[in-house]
Amino acid sequence: MVPEIGRLRDLPLMQAKVRRKIRQNYGWAFLYNTVGMFLAGVGWLSPKYCAVGMVFSNLVVIFNSMYGMNLPEAGKKMPEI
Repeated sequence: MVPEIGRLRDLPLMQAKVRRKIRQNYGWAFLYNTVGMFLAGVGWLSPKYCAVGMVFSNLVVIFNSMYGMNLPEAGKKMPEI
């Protein structure tokens, strides 16, 4: 944490980015689970492939959460928009 009161103006932008990532992650997980459960339910997909798909889905969510948000690090200023 940086003890600068001026950094508070960056909060709404960071909050919007975080919420957008959360929505993307929920959307991806919902899509995978909907398709995966349907395919497994009708017998077109083996449970072992569903397990591999779930691992891939989790990795996508983790990768999406960790990268691509471009949040400022401590001590760095956000670019003006």
